[in-house]
Amino acid sequence: MRSRSESFAILERALEAAGTEEADAAFLSVDQNISRFANSQLHQNMSEESASLTMRVIVNGAMGVATTTAFDADEIARTADVAREAARHSGPVQGFRGLYRANEPVPDVDSFDEATAAVSAVDKATPLRDIFAKSREVLFAGSYATAATSVACGNTHGVRRYARMTHADATAIAIGGAGSGYATRCARRASEADVAREAARHSGP
Repeated sequence: MRSRSESFAILERALEAAGTEEADAAFLSVDQNISRFANSQLHQNMSEESASLTMRVIVNGAMGVATTTAFDADEIARTADVAREAARHSGPVQGFRGLYRANEPVPDVDSFDEATAAVSAVDKATPLRDIFAKSREVLFAGSYATAATSVACGNTHGVRRYARMTHADATAIAIGGAGSGYATRCARRASEADVAREAARHSGP
């Protein structure tokens, strides 16, 4: 996940490369990890770091949009060229009065949890294995995903915005001799979407 300064630096390069009076850009960066389990065995853990830059340019009232996942100067320039070319082949947007110009302060939103951003694959595996070992008569399947995301946007009128957020997504299926159970939960904090806790609810005494 990119910091505010890193994100804004990429936005500045994009807006400079846009080469038009009006343009905006959005930069999204995500660090995520998912652990999957079946038959009470952890069988997959996957981590991914990804980012994308989307540029929108305005040419004679028409809009062109292009996206890239590389952020060097040459690639940003190429993406700006694609967006301008798309705008030239588009008709003016009816009723369009220009991009947003106000840059007023925005309220802080409680959308990021440091503990969730720091959850590791081991942090997920250890409590699950404890549940699996305790509940021999029940088989579990499911997944546990956590992610930290940053979003930055800005335009050629000086508007700049940046936000961070986390989320945790847990799903557990319990299958025993007398039946089965299913639970899923999604939250900003891992402590509120703990897959081991969901699994334990169906594990019996």
